[in-house]
Amino acid sequence: MFCRLFNLFRAFLRRFNGCLLRLYCFFVYGAHVKISGIPLIDGSISISIFPKGHLAIGKNLSVRKSVEFRCSAPVSIGDNCFFNNFCSIVSIEGISIGNDCLFGENVHIYDNNHVFCHENIPISNQGFSSKAICIGNNVWVGSNVCILKGVSIGNNSVIAANSIVAVDVPENSIVKTQRIVDIQPIVFKNKQ
Repeated sequence: MFCRLFNLFRAFLRRFNGCLLRLYCFFVYGAHVKISGIPLIDGSISISIFPKGHLAIGKNLSVRKSVEFRCSAPVSIGDNCFFNNFCSIVSIEGISIGNDCLFGENVHIYDNNHVFCHENIPISNQGFSSKAICIGNNVWVGSNVCILKGVSIGNNSVIAANSIVAVDVPENSIVKTQRIVDIQPIVFKNKQ
């Protein structure tokens, strides 16, 4: 009985947090943020919208704690998407995420990268290169994945945990990074 009441209370809080997010975005960002439905929010969510930025969120978004959206360009998220703990989306060109996508913990999506081609200029002063990212429908992105600029991920794809995605992924694909574990014994010097 207690567990059932606790779960009902927790569901209420998730919806309440979603309502607060909608109100906050309406008053702070106005037309720069569009939220369809009421998102389910389990923890903190950080939204930063810059002058050319726009965030469009579909129905039934579910977010765990410490999820961050930094939008200097349009970001659109489809219906029924889930972001686990510590995900971040940073856009200066544009990011599009389809419907029914799942994102594991600590997923990072960046449509930009630092420029570092001038030897005598600090990297922090060289600006950025950018290219839009498109993630299709029904995509599962495992924990600790980094999706880089210019990538297109096709529908019904799975990105395995700890992968770095820097090239396009066709539909109905599984992406996994091959790791070779090399274990060697320690060779100690003899004590004399």
